[in-house]
This record gives sequence, structure tokens and C-alpha cells, in this order.
Amino acid sequence: MTVPAYLHIVQYCAFGIAIIANSLLLHLIRMRAGLSFGRYRVLMISFSIYAIVYANIEIFTLPVMYMQGAGMIFYVDSVLKNHQDIGLLIAVSYCGCLAFCISMLATHFIFRYIAVCRQHHIHIFNGYKVYLLLIPPFFLFLIWAGAMFVCYRPNEVKRDFYRKVIADLYEEDIDQVAFIAPLYYTHQTDGSVLYRISDLLGCLLSCGILGACFTTCSICAYKTYNKLHDSAIQMSKRTRTLSKQLFWTLGLQTLLPFITQYIPVGLVFLLPLFEIQVGKTMAVPVYLHIVQYCAFVIAIISNCLLLHLIRMRAGASFGRYRILMISFSIYAIVYANIEIFTLPVMYIQGSGMIFYVDSFLKYHQDAGLLIAIVYCGCLALCISMLSTHFIFRYIAVCRQQNIQIFNGNKIYLLFLPPFTLFIIWAIEMYTCYRPEEIKRDFFRKIITDLYEEDIDQIAFIAPLYYVGKNS
Repeated sequence: MTVPAYLHIVQYCAFGIAIIANSLLLHLIRMRAGLSFGRYRVLMISFSIYAIVYANIEIFTLPVMYMQGAGMIFYVDSVLKNHQDIGLLIAVSYCGCLAFCISMLATHFIFRYIAVCRQHHIHIFNGYKVYLLLIPPFFLFLIWAGAMFVCYRPNEVKRDFYRKVIADLYEEDIDQVAFIAPLYYTHQTDGSVLYRISDLLGCLLSCGILGACFTTCSICAYKTYNKLHDSAIQMSKRTRTLSKQLFWTLGLQTLLPFITQYIPVGLVFLLPLFEIQVGKTMAVPVYLHIVQYCAFVIAIISNCLLLHLIRMRAGASFGRYRILMISFSIYAIVYANIEIFTLPVMYIQGSGMIFYVDSFLKYHQDAGLLIAIVYCGCLALCISMLSTHFIFRYIAVCRQQNIQIFNGNKIYLLFLPPFTLFIIWAIEMYTCYRPEEIKRDFFRKIITDLYEEDIDQIAFIAPLYYVGKNS
């Protein structure tokens, strides 16, 4: 199968993280979210439960998407792949969860808007009436899932349209796998275009739900923000502080799926209308680079925000530890830039692994090799910086009489080991794993077949531990 196994490993890891994080969040809401949170606790609990359910649905789906022409195919790559009826059900449920998620976030913003801007109406959420807010998300979930089933379910035209690409790229028989697929129009042999109305209506409905929910979030967020920062409004300091914390938490909770989920989903629906190819143009799915760019933006925004919070909120009680906190945020920003200049692609074959640069530096072999070894060196820099944090906390807690060794500029001595290890790791990558003719010959065929690249032209590093007789 051409779907890289490491993608499924990432999905399983994300599943584990989601279950642990949301279970922990449920525990914290139960233990720490007191009466001051009011009925908003119900929405917080419901979203965490949704996140756990969604994680399970995703792991039963393991979605694979590919765009071709004026359509996009979405097939199930989990244990339900060859169970077409159940696989189709889990696929439409997975898609319906997108509508459920964004509409749940919209209900959160509506609640915050009423709690802050229309406090005299907050009684409408008393008792069991707060559960009425869950009706629109479930309703939109059913509409979206129903639209996916009615408009995008498999038929013979779609099977024939995607048969070759699914066989060539993923080595799958489209008659055996569970899938859904929008196909907006097809070109006829006489040059005319045949539009498929049901698929176009499905696209219109999906984009309409996304647009309506996002508009609701934006309007409620704008009005709530203005209200919280209006000093003329009578509100206790404690209430204002709690409301601001909840507002910013909700904002970040919405921003993350918006960048990583809803923008890509919107593009998935819209780009095929213009026959814009997004998929294995070079056998590296373009959506992976989209995820990398989104992660870059999130890293820059979150670490700049963290630097601001450290500057404004981390007072004298943090002592010299503020230096380590600031340095790690700066490192994270630098690393995000290095990664975007690298866009690494890795493939394991036999007793070796090739790591090549897929950014605009791909064909600049010297600069590409430099950025590749710097990227690898950052791994040593990161883990050694984390070690210095633990060393500082150990001395601050267990050896308080020695804490003066970090006074003044001496704190910066803690950066010497990370930078030393960074240099050692980077030099090791260059010395041991730099390109050689034997490595080029070993990986040449796989790089050509899978990624349609000429290994003599691209920048790469590659460990190759041994070569057998048949290699």
C-alpha cells in the first residue's frame, strides 16, 4: 500500500493523546470548575465528550483523500475498509462530525455572548434548558451526514472515474473499498460538460453550514470582546477576569480546528470545482504541506502570545526561570521557520532511511543539505533545552541553597550544553549521513517510483547501515 504506515502511526498517537487529554480535562472540570462557571460547565463537558467520540470515529475511519479533476475521493483505510456498508456509515459519520464540532463551538460563543452582553437573559439556560443548545449541533450533524450519503455515495460513474488513480497510487480495488466522493462535473467525449446537480448541492450545503457557523462565532466573539474591554460596563473584577479567561480559551479552542480542519475541508470542497489538483502531484500529498504551513502559523502565533504573556504576567516570583521560558519560545519560533524551509520527507527502505528536502531548496543541494542537518540538529537542541529546564527545577526545589549559581548572567551558561549538542548532532548528520553514490543507487528506484524525483538533483541525507548481497 502506498499510504505511508507512519501516517497511521501519527493517527494512532493522536488518538491516544486525544483520549488522555480530554479524559484529564473532564476530570479537571469535575474537580476544579466550581459554581462560578455556572451552566457553562455543561457545554465544556459536552465538548470534551464529543472530542473523545470523534477520536474513536476517526480511528475507525483512518481517512484517505485524493483530488482528481472536478472531484475528490475519500475512502476508509481502517479495519472497515472492505466492509462497504459499515465503512460508508462511518465515513458519513466522520464527515458529519465536522458540522457537529463547528456548531458546538458556535453554541459556546452564543452562551458567552449572552453571559457577558445579555446578562439579564442568562436565565434561559437555567436547569435542563441549557441542553437545548445541543439540538442545533445534532441537527446539523444529521443534515451534513445525510447530505454526504445522498449526494456523495458511491455509484458506477464515480467508480469508473477514480478506478485507475486508486489502483495506481494506493493499490486498491475501488469495487472493494468503502468510500464517498463528490464529482461535480465530467467532460464528455464530444467536449461538453455534464454537471452533477446532487454533488453541487452537497457542496453548497456543506460550505453554507461552515459559513453560517463561522459567521455566528465571529459576530458573538466581536461583541463579547468589546463588552469585556468596555470599562464603562459594571462588572466585578473577578467576573471580568474569569470571562476574559474563558473567552481567550474558547478563541484558541476555535482557532486550532479552524486552521487545521475547516480551511482544509473548505478547500477540499471548493478546489475541485476549478479542477485544481491537490494530491499526489509529486507523490507527496500537497495537503501534508498545507498541514505543515498551518502548523507553522499556529507555532508562530502561540509562541508570540506566550512571549507576551511571559513578559506581562511572569513576575519576580518566577525569578531567573523566565529566561529559560523565553528562550524555549524563541527556539520554537526559529524551529518553525527552519521546518518550513525544509518540509522534510522521510522514507524507510531495507536497512536505511532517506530524508530529503521538499521545500523550494529541494534542488539547491548545498543549501538544502545545510538546512537538513540544521533541522536534525534542532532535535538535539530541543531535548537538551528541556533537560536544562528539569535541571533548573531540580536545583530550585531540591537544592535551594545552590540556586544562586543562576544569578545574573550565569543563567546563560545553561545554554552551552544545548548549543554544543546541536553542533555535535549537526556535524554527525553531515559526516555520517551525507549523500554518496552508494546511497543514491540504493534509494534511486524508490524515490523515482514513489516521489517522481531524480535523486541526483535533490538535497537529502540518508543513514544506510548495511547493504545485503541482493541490494
